[in-house]
Amino acid sequence: MTKIKKSSIITNIVGAHMCLCKKKRLGITITELLLGVAIVGVIASLTVPGLIKGYKFKAYESSIKNFYAAVRQAVTLYMAHGTVTDLKATNLYGTSHSDISDDDSKESINDFVMKYFHVAEVCEPSKNNCFAASYRTFDGQPMNPDFTIDTKSDSKTDYMLNDGSVMRIGFTPEGPIEIFVDTNGMKNPNRAGYDLWAMNIYNDGSIDEAHVAPDFHKTAAQANNEKQELITQLYEQKCKQGSYRGCFGNLVKNGFSLNAD
Repeated sequence: MTKIKKSSIITNIVGAHMCLCKKKRLGITITELLLGVAIVGVIASLTVPGLIKGYKFKAYESSIKNFYAAVRQAVTLYMAHGTVTDLKATNLYGTSHSDISDDDSKESINDFVMKYFHVAEVCEPSKNNCFAASYRTFDGQPMNPDFTIDTKSDSKTDYMLNDGSVMRIGFTPEGPIEIFVDTNGMKNPNRAGYDLWAMNIYNDGSIDEAHVAPDFHKTAAQANNEKQELITQLYEQKCKQGSYRGCFGNLVKNGFSLNAD
């Protein structure tokens, strides 16, 4: 019979025990699992809201940028087809400074919109069946003046476009054309500077904030600096103080970024 050395038996027992210990260490206890889940939950609670907000901002930025591009294209084509460099030489100016609410003026606007925009429906401002029933300011506070009341006018017509955006457009003595747009119609958030914007089309075809006259579109550095200062001033005094105006110029100045003030 073969003799087995005690030392070999002891070595084998110790080795097996160490192996079992190693296997046990590879497992995860319930406490460790719950701790890991809690850590993941905390991280998610800190990061997910920011990601969602960033995603929404990108969607709002993209929507107004696309609308701006559509307006630019419409104005460019309109002026090219009329072979003019100044809207004063077109029907989009000629009737606007006599009586901006007369039928000829409204017809000029309607012809322009129907020909150069993709219109799904012509709405009735009196019924307000295109825009939301109410809007809030940039920071979610009650708006002053109220957009739905302040912008209703016989000189403006509401249109719903194929992409779901809605615009209220008409003549204004300064513009000569004034446009209000909700880039996603009646859907939330219905807030100025997010989905609600106001802009003017000026005589030279430029599109900018109200009160930013064409003189500020010169290439001179001094004029450009004055324009930036005026846009910042309008943003601080209007957009951030409860108005539906003053937001658009600041957005364009910041390269269509909602994260930049």
